[in-house]
Amino acid sequence: MPEQFNGKIGHFIDAWLEKFETRFRHREQVAGTILERTRVETAIQNTKPEISLDLIHHEADYGAWMTWMCSPHT
Repeated sequence: MPEQFNGKIGHFIDAWLEKFETRFRHREQVAGTILERTRVETAIQNTKPEISLDLIHHEADYGAWMTWMCSPHT
């Protein structure tokens, strides 16, 4: 599991997302397809509490995240 996201930006966020992508790929090889919502919730749960709350409130205000990854590389 990637380290807990602490709000850093730039290359750190790209590396954090890549670690999750790798984890999800490996997990799918063992357990099969991982639902997009499971990916979103896993990523949210792996952030500092105040960031997690911000993300949950964002969903409540604007709707559920449609994809777990918001990187320009996707």
